[in-house]
Amino acid sequence: MRMILFFDLPMVSDRDRKIYTTFRKKLTHEGFVMMQQSVYSKLVLNSTNERLTYDRVKKIIPKDGIVQLLTVTERQFASMEYLAGEGGEQAIQSTDRTVIL
Repeated sequence: MRMILFFDLPMVSDRDRKIYTTFRKKLTHEGFVMMQQSVYSKLVLNSTNERLTYDRVKKIIPKDGIVQLLTVTERQFASMEYLAGEGGEQAIQSTDRTVIL
């Protein structure tokens, strides 16, 4: 399964920018990888891992702005189509349970 996190945070003041930067750093510390600006994804193995990640993310979200979280299966994630641009080098597009790097 993949968890896809979307966020839109205010960037008006220096304080807002600091909150934004801190939130992004915490997301990467939790294992999220940037798909595009303000869209991050994380591979989770099962629903228990998903719930733990959800709870940890909920603790770090800023009080202002919008943060959304969507969980999709690997098959759904792999079927994503790029309408413009290309997929990132870090993304592995496969429905296989085992991936050898």
